[in-house]
Amino acid sequence: MAVSRAVFFLAIVIPVNIAVVCWITGLRPRRFIRWVWTPLAAAAAGIAPVLVLEATGLLDGVPAFVGLIVAGTCSTLAAGGTLFALEPRARGLALPVVRKMMRRETDTAPA
Repeated sequence: MAVSRAVFFLAIVIPVNIAVVCWITGLRPRRFIRWVWTPLAAAAAGIAPVLVLEATGLLDGVPAFVGLIVAGTCSTLAAGGTLFALEPRARGLALPVVRKMMRRETDTAPA
């Protein structure tokens, strides 16, 4: 059942969604496809820690909620780090926020 769903999404749903996005935005598919690789790489980087945790069995004896927190945190950090490493626009949006937070911490630090 899961394989048929994956095939359905890969063969029908994703191409239709790409076609709709290209039609609505006016982007040409070739130009749109160039932008897809960075989010796909970030998604793969987000899946990788969960697969490693599962393969090594590090979370086997841990309660489900704790495992969810650990796997979710690892996945989020890996995906976010990859996205910021590969996407200059994401870095451009994130760096001012980080700098502002660092200034706030410096301002509120006790002397």
